[in-house]
Amino acid sequence: MWRGEGFDGTADVKVMGIAADTTFQDNDLNTNDNTYFYIVKLFDSSGAEVRQSVSASQVRLAPTPLLSRIELNWRAEVPWTNNSQTFPMHYIYRDHVDAGNPNQLKLIDSVNVNTNSFFYADDGSFNNEVLDEQTVYSYYVQALGTYGNPQIQAPQINLSQIVSAQPNDTIPPCAPHLEITNIDCATFLADKDCNFSNFYNILNWNYDGVDDECKLDLKGFNVYFSLTGEEGSYELINFIENRNDFLHSDLSSFKGCYYVTAVDRSNNESEPSEIVCNDNCPYYKLPNVITPNNDGVNDTFRPLDENSDSPNAQCPRFVNSVHAKIFNRWGTLLFDYQSGGENSIFINWDGRDQQGQKLKSGMYYYSVEVEFNVLNRDERVRTFTGWVRILY
Repeated sequence: MWRGEGFDGTADVKVMGIAADTTFQDNDLNTNDNTYFYIVKLFDSSGAEVRQSVSASQVRLAPTPLLSRIELNWRAEVPWTNNSQTFPMHYIYRDHVDAGNPNQLKLIDSVNVNTNSFFYADDGSFNNEVLDEQTVYSYYVQALGTYGNPQIQAPQINLSQIVSAQPNDTIPPCAPHLEITNIDCATFLADKDCNFSNFYNILNWNYDGVDDECKLDLKGFNVYFSLTGEEGSYELINFIENRNDFLHSDLSSFKGCYYVTAVDRSNNESEPSEIVCNDNCPYYKLPNVITPNNDGVNDTFRPLDENSDSPNAQCPRFVNSVHAKIFNRWGTLLFDYQSGGENSIFINWDGRDQQGQKLKSGMYYYSVEVEFNVLNRDERVRTFTGWVRILY
């Protein structure tokens, strides 16, 4: 038997070896903070794997505290059905029922999940005792299901973890401490082609150092992102449960800023964490010789890239726009180019003047203003000046 965290995915922890027994109890798990699922593999007498089961998770229970009531929602990813006509009832257990033993969780009610879905609202009406706003209540749910196959014993009984909640909770949790994994941009791109555009950022946050009271009813974390880092531009991009890290993938560049907030079971949200940012490493280098003789080598004035014969040539990176001007030695403007559209940052001046006439061999001068896709305002616009020689 193998175990994984979450509702599904990769089960990479072997919790039971080959055995004839069909019952196993997995102990010492943090079911309060984590959800677990299991896969059973069948082996033949030689020890070869024959097949494996569909994964089955525990029931995950989530409370939402409201004024004088606590709402419960639960879910599970299992191969059987948890809302059958044969076993339509799920059962709700809660503490603070028996005055003589308030810590004991006792059956308080049941839910027909075929009509009410996986939802229950506890307002104390089951025993006509209004929920106390100063009391923390604990719950678990017993879900019943079936494969619908008479040859398989039923019902399948699946218990949730025990959760706690306090009605009318308005106190937000503490803010987490956020960090971003430093990826050396230039090193990362060293072996990537010029059209590479599959970037990612890795976030990690620390919630272990905060006051324990801040995380008693922690539900998870909201991750916010902004392409510019400007105030008011952050958008919620993900909610993370049971983890303190996030991989933001499928990005067109490294550029962006993040902050994270903690969210409790009452949906109170903490103050933002520190804002952390990652930026691009722009690169744009121009040649000083062109040979416009149509031999396919150095025919045009363009930034060096992977197709250049210059040693150690690198791709232009993170360029938004280019405005290039070419002059002769007397300052006469010979070429004026403004980029626009895909792959237009390459200029591709072929040694002709504005009338289309080929220029003579000699020295010419350029001024190229490049706008880069970076957060750093000081690096956003740079002007490259220099000379380029035409040789035939």
